[in-house]
Formats: sequence, C-alpha cells, structure tokens
Amino acid sequence: MSRTLVRRHPSVPLSYQTDGFTLSELVITLAIAVTLSSIGISSFQHGIARLSVDSAMMALRTELMYARSEAIKRGQRVLLCRQGDTAGECAGSGANGRLSWDQGWLMFVDQDNDRLLDAMQGDELLRVSQPLKPTLQLKWNRGNYIAFADSGALGSRNGTFCIGHRSGDPGLQRELVLPHSGRLRTAAVACRYPLLP
Repeated sequence: MSRTLVRRHPSVPLSYQTDGFTLSELVITLAIAVTLSSIGISSFQHGIARLSVDSAMMALRTELMYARSEAIKRGQRVLLCRQGDTAGECAGSGANGRLSWDQGWLMFVDQDNDRLLDAMQGDELLRVSQPLKPTLQLKWNRGNYIAFADSGALGSRNGTFCIGHRSGDPGLQRELVLPHSGRLRTAAVACRYPLLP
C-alpha cells in the first residue's frame, strides 16, 4: 500500500488553507445574525397584529352592514346589543360611556322597541357574534346598543367604534364611524378617544 501526499495547488496561497474563523469573527457573525432575525421576528409580529385588527374591523363592518340591510329589507327595527355576562342576553339599555364590546354582540329584530332581546315579546335573534381575540379591544362610545330603523338610518345615537391591539400601539388602531345615515366610514387612524381602560 503506497502513500500519496496531498499537495496544495500552486495557485492557492498557504495562508488560505490553514486559516479558519477566529473567535471574534464568529462572535460578530452571530451577533449580526441574531440582530437581523430579531428585527424580522418583530416586523412579522407587528404584521400579524395589524392583520388581526384589520380582520376584526372588517368583520364588525360586515355585521353592521348586514343589520342595516335587514332593517331595510324587513321594514323593522334591527338592533345590535353588547353581549352581557349571561350568554344570549344584552348587557343593558344605557347609551352613555365608552363600553367594551370585546365579548361580542347580539343582532336581533326588536319588535317591542325595548332594546332587549326577548323572544316572548316577538324579538327574533338574527346573529350571535363570538368574543374578540384576547389581544384585541373594541369600544363603542355610545353605550350598549346600536339600532337601525326600517329606513336604514340610525334609530339610536351616532358614534364611533374603536378597535385596537392591547399593546397600545397607535399604528394598530382603527376607527369605524357610524353617522345618522347608517352608512359606515372606516379610518385607519389612531382612535380619538382612549382605547385602553
């Protein structure tokens, strides 16, 4: 068995064959990699949070448009009320304050105009929304309910919904303005009233 020596190619300098990474080069490379990955993760998380806020706003907008169209189609008053502590019940009939709608809402035909869901009085439940994700907050600055008259106009006070991420980042807030006409307007701006309690 013969031994063959491996020789370096004449055009490759000896220093390139014997050198590896030094400890300082390795540490600097790892620091750069960690910094770039943390920036990427932070940007990704912000994007996910923005998508979550936008999706929740579009879902609420769709619900309000549906309630308005049902009021017009049926020729009856349709109401959305803030979900109460007991499932299937409205939170109340007040119309003041900036109350949280995080737990969802009920949509129903309000036959007796008492702003409370009561099947015994002929009220018809149309939809029940699910609670928002725990990372989101939703407030309406006019209380516990929104009513649409048979004309499609508001049968309650006009106001503004504010939805945002619990991080408090103003870039993750949206407003949904509901005027007397009942026609919605969305604004990708920081809320004009405080979202966090």
